[in-house]
Amino acid sequence: MAIITRLLNKTVNITRPTAGTENSIGELSGAVTTIETAIPCRINKHEFVGQDTFNQAGRVSTATHKAFFNVGTDIQAGDYIVDGSVKYWVDNVNPIPGGETTSHMEVMCSLSNT
Repeated sequence: MAIITRLLNKTVNITRPTAGTENSIGELSGAVTTIETAIPCRINKHEFVGQDTFNQAGRVSTATHKAFFNVGTDIQAGDYIVDGSVKYWVDNVNPIPGGETTSHMEVMCSLSNT
């Protein structure tokens, strides 16, 4: 069962850093690939409630926002959510794609300045 569509009030793109190419002096230049386009989403400011939230690497998350997507959206930790000129770095995805079946995916993310 998908999340109620009318709650997803915007569409965003999802980009993923990919392995870059090496220049003549061995420096890597990163590339970014667009994974999904015009994906229905809702982004809310994350309200901390006095408990730590852990990311998928087991570290305390510093997420400033929480995004909601339909199950099956191709998104993972390290991706970027692009909402017009605003970018969010993805810290944590719950449930992990391919995991338990639920009505939606919750993504912890932070504003990005890159």
